[in-house]
Amino acid sequence: MSTTKSCPKCFKDINVNAKRCPECQADLRNWFIRHKFLTALLILLVIIGIGVFSSSGDEKVIVKSVDENGNVIEKEVSIDDAIALRVTADRLCADYESNEVKADAKYKDSKLEITGKVDSISSDFSDNAVVNLKCGGEYSFTSVSCSFSNNSEAAELSKGDNITVIGVSTGEIIGSPTVKNCKIK
Repeated sequence: MSTTKSCPKCFKDINVNAKRCPECQADLRNWFIRHKFLTALLILLVIIGIGVFSSSGDEKVIVKSVDENGNVIEKEVSIDDAIALRVTADRLCADYESNEVKADAKYKDSKLEITGKVDSISSDFSDNAVVNLKCGGEYSFTSVSCSFSNNSEAAELSKGDNITVIGVSTGEIIGSPTVKNCKIK
């Protein structure tokens, strides 16, 4: 085995273990050793990327049931396998208005099938469609906020349509029950 190698900059013969060329002072260490900060940053970005892509996809929800003794049993299942709890937009708003803590215990992180009348159609900060279902009477300001990841479904709707959506409850935000990952039934 040879004990010398050629410098990539000046092409002089140098010791195979040299970290710098004695002639031209070229740094002969690999890129990752020379750039420790950028290497650490690159590793961090790769780890974050893996986390983001591995967490998307098969979302889990909490399914709540009651056993024969009246005890509440919670089980985490795939959103596709969960049976939706049926509720009207009016009932969902009324439950949250009456007692948010009790409503969270009943609805939050659960798959819901919500029936109501379209009050408005808009988009959120990341351009996902948001359909608000009217709660209460004509002069009520509350609504159920349903966020869609597929904008084409919401594009077919009009204000005043009676619809049923299926999604996952995220609780109440600024006085309105919110539901994510909605699809029209």
